[in-house]
Amino acid sequence: MQVSLLAGVFVFRFLRRELRRETDQLRAQAEAEHRERELLENRIAREEAEKSALELKSQLYAGIGILAGSYAHNIKNLLVRPNDLLRRCIDADGMTPTQAEMLTEVQSTLGTVTERLQQILRTVRRDPNQTTSTQIDLAQLIRETARTWTDTAREKWKLDITANVPEESLWITGDLSHLHQTVENLLFNARDATFEMRNQLRELARSDNSAGRKQKLLDASSWRGAVTISVRRLAEQIVLEVRDNGIGMTDEVRENCLRTHFTTKRDNALYEGYSAGMGLGLSFVAMVVELHKATLEIESKPMSGAIFQIFFSGV
Repeated sequence: MQVSLLAGVFVFRFLRRELRRETDQLRAQAEAEHRERELLENRIAREEAEKSALELKSQLYAGIGILAGSYAHNIKNLLVRPNDLLRRCIDADGMTPTQAEMLTEVQSTLGTVTERLQQILRTVRRDPNQTTSTQIDLAQLIRETARTWTDTAREKWKLDITANVPEESLWITGDLSHLHQTVENLLFNARDATFEMRNQLRELARSDNSAGRKQKLLDASSWRGAVTISVRRLAEQIVLEVRDNGIGMTDEVRENCLRTHFTTKRDNALYEGYSAGMGLGLSFVAMVVELHKATLEIESKPMSGAIFQIFFSGV
């Protein structure tokens, strides 16, 4: 009887341990399945968020393209009449050789503008996420951009453009139209920053009541903007840099400047009919950087200019 009781107690304890072990295993298995389900749900949520972000980005790029295409088309139409009038003037009798030369130069410039507008229209009419890739000498592109805008910058913008370009070719794979617009957008952004810097210096000088006010006014009046566009090889990369001595940016502006339609509404940047734009230039740059699998770095502080660097993979 006593042996049977002991045996029963032993069996009871054994069964209880087994039941507890199985219960623990089931609980652990359930917790593991719960964690896996959470991980799966989180992954699905991330994929949905990424898909939604890609769709929004595609819509954003398409919107930029539509807006840019509309502007380009309207400007192209506006150039038809001036081109026709120039042609008639050049063909007319009685002009001096100097006058004929000047008008021919104007006609050539308008022809270049028309061609660039055609490039823009061809670019924005295709899928914004697709590029026409070719081998591009970035050094030559910078030379051409500087040559196009140096005279206008010096005479109208009170801005000195310097191109630091090596003699060697620096080849990358990219979309020529996109890259051409990118370089010019960075240049125009730098131009606007120097406009604002000049006006800010003038405002500070006017509000100064110290004995040095007159000299500050003279210094502000004679201040000139400066933009340096350079390109160089860095290991396996080609680095495009645009540096200016303009107004600079706060940390908040620097962090948001690539967003579409973001603008500081810099009415103070107005100068001879040029305004700070609609917040599309740098967002286009960001789009091109992404499509070319490049990276963009920005350094800037208030009243200390800005440096934009794009790192491309070299060929």
